[in-house]
Amino acid sequence: MHPRICHPGWVPNLRDTALVGTQDGRPGAGRAPPHTEPARRLLPRQQPTNRPVLFQDAAKEYLAWSKAHKRSWRTDEHWLNRLKSTFAGKTLDEITPEAVERFKLHLVQTRTKATVNRHLALLRHLFNRRIEDFGQGGRNPVRKRTMFSEQNTRTRWLSPEEEGRLLGAIPAPYAAFCKVALYTGARRGELLAARWDQVDVKRGLLTLPTSKSGKPRFIELSSLVLDTLGKIPRHLGEPRIFPDCRKVTHHFPAWVEAAELPGKVTLHTLRHTYASRLVLAGVDLVMIRELGG
Repeated sequence: MHPRICHPGWVPNLRDTALVGTQDGRPGAGRAPPHTEPARRLLPRQQPTNRPVLFQDAAKEYLAWSKAHKRSWRTDEHWLNRLKSTFAGKTLDEITPEAVERFKLHLVQTRTKATVNRHLALLRHLFNRRIEDFGQGGRNPVRKRTMFSEQNTRTRWLSPEEEGRLLGAIPAPYAAFCKVALYTGARRGELLAARWDQVDVKRGLLTLPTSKSGKPRFIELSSLVLDTLGKIPRHLGEPRIFPDCRKVTHHFPAWVEAAELPGKVTLHTLRHTYASRLVLAGVDLVMIRELGG
């Protein structure tokens, strides 16, 4: 008798091609008939099905991914909310190139072409992730030719005279915020998150634990900036330097209008001005890039 059969705990193995169910010692005598083979041998391999996915569900998943991978996820959240106002209730299959084109032409009536393109780029990435990572069928309705052509225009920066007019039109506490932004090249988000305990007055440094690149960043503080910071009133129990300046971007256009500045001047113009002055001072581009973070 075969040793495997003599074992008291032996159980017939349907996959055994030599001893399946043998009870009389003859190999294969008790092999199961073909119709009793495991179902996986008889049924075709099941393919993933493309169930309809609502845009708001895909947007929710994308935002979760963005929060885990991007420091700018709040910007994505803002753009996704605007996309949802148009595409919520539709499945991904119902969002056609024509629907995207209508969204683009509607949004450009109130936003710049560059802003519209950022929305379209996010929408395109959302669809790419569904197709490539989730096996979603269909084609991406956002194609390269869907995007607006962005004209290369001269980077706007402020002259010393324009700087004086602008800062004179900005009320406290925003005036100090904009002055520090102008003389450090710091980004809006960096200054809003900056804390008093990150300021080293003796060394003239502001240490940001995490920058846009994901690494710590050290911002040099001139005597003018330190003097500006020294005049900002501190609030008991408030660690942030600029806790009341979150709406700076919202108010900035009104200050530009009050200062009667020509051309397109935004909060980001302060950062451009900082970099432009470094160039005029003869600082090499590698150093400027490093100082700008």
